[in-house]
Amino acid sequence: MGQVLKFGCLGIVGLVILGIVIAVATPKGSQTANSGGTQTNNPGAAKPAAPPAATIGDTVAKGGWEVTITNFGPYEDFGARPASPPPQGKLVVAEFTAKNLQQRISNFTTNDFTLQTGDGRKFTPAGPTASIDKGFVISQTVQPGLTTNNRVVFDIDPAATDLTLTALGIPFHVPVE
Repeated sequence: MGQVLKFGCLGIVGLVILGIVIAVATPKGSQTANSGGTQTNNPGAAKPAAPPAATIGDTVAKGGWEVTITNFGPYEDFGARPASPPPQGKLVVAEFTAKNLQQRISNFTTNDFTLQTGDGRKFTPAGPTASIDKGFVISQTVQPGLTTNNRVVFDIDPAATDLTLTALGIPFHVPVE
């Protein structure tokens, strides 16, 4: 009888532990608490609005970088030389500062920048990024704690509206001219 009781207690303890593991691991689905404190299951509920994008002059830190978009506008406002190769659309330039907040040398590349229109089209940096004053060729290395001042050029559809520049993972709303 002592053997049966031992096995029974261990079995019960095992079942309790299994029950706790299942309860903790089971996803709760799309249940969210409402203001009344009760649970609702409303998959059609609106998602919370994303925080507004920063704008020109705002400084935002993320992912080991502190970024400020200092200026944005048509290429002609920044470059004295004609762009080469000639643009397919309209060239715009984003001038920015990037401070390396990390404890090691780090770099950013042209892949860290996109310009997106309100209708979802994305533009990547154009070739003139390498030749414009303060531009960079493919990547820019920054020492820890230091700030660099650079420009990136985009060749966009002249009819593009509602532009969001993403710089080092940080969205900035920029004006359309």
